[in-house]
Amino acid sequence: MNIDQTNVVLQPVTSSTYEEIGSKQVAIVRQEEKWVFTLVVGISAAGDLLPFQAIYQGKSK
Repeated sequence: MNIDQTNVVLQPVTSSTYEEIGSKQVAIVRQEEKWVFTLVVGISAAGDLLPFQAIYQGKSK
């Protein structure tokens, strides 16, 4: 059996924004508002893909 994990970013944080010229408001995402979860993926020795496991619970600083 081989198992690995990866982070999946649902709401990326960036230092750039895009908005139409002349807009009165520009939406931003702060570092504290990022949305990430861990996805665990496994495969058996026979080559069968095992069910994914998603880990959502966590705490941002």
